[in-house]
Amino acid sequence: MKRMTYQEYIDYNVRKNSDPAFREKLIKNRQKKVAFFVDKFRKLGLGYEAKAILCLGARMGEEVEAFNVLGAEAIGLDLVPYPPLVREGDMNNIALDSTFDVVYTNSFDHVYDIADWVVNVRRVLNPGGVLILSLFPEIFDGHDEEEEVAYVEGKDEALAILGRHLRLVRVETDTPQWFKQYTEEIYLYAKDAHE
Repeated sequence: MKRMTYQEYIDYNVRKNSDPAFREKLIKNRQKKVAFFVDKFRKLGLGYEAKAILCLGARMGEEVEAFNVLGAEAIGLDLVPYPPLVREGDMNNIALDSTFDVVYTNSFDHVYDIADWVVNVRRVLNPGGVLILSLFPEIFDGHDEEEEVAYVEGKDEALAILGRHLRLVRVETDTPQWFKQYTEEIYLYAKDAHE
């Protein structure tokens, strides 16, 4: 498959995520998803009270709302905003001057260039801050959807690229609750490798 250019990636995802039928599908079961994220984040045990949190690729903001329920001050970024929880922004080119205690994403498969993305994340992450990645390993092993643009040869390559820039401090696995087509969900916790 021919790789999209960055502009093609942006245009495709704005069209897809702006489609009213697609957005209606995303809103379905929204409160159940928020409750799921509240439970998941509480179990992760990082303590979110008064922490500044950035959610990348946040779509309808379920994870943003969940962090806020847990006492955080969270915002989301997505190509198509969902006010007031999700601002318009590109997770591949984070145009924010703010810094955050936690950066979270479950959209890692939408990262255009992993090494550039990590540089962006490190720029907005406070010293001692944590990046939390929720990912499904199968996405990187034979996944062929057009819009998934993290072109790497499997999860090991993706983790190796991350590892050159970040220090993994914790890895947990779980059974996916919302994406039943996957058999495993991995939560990675990483800090700046230079700390």
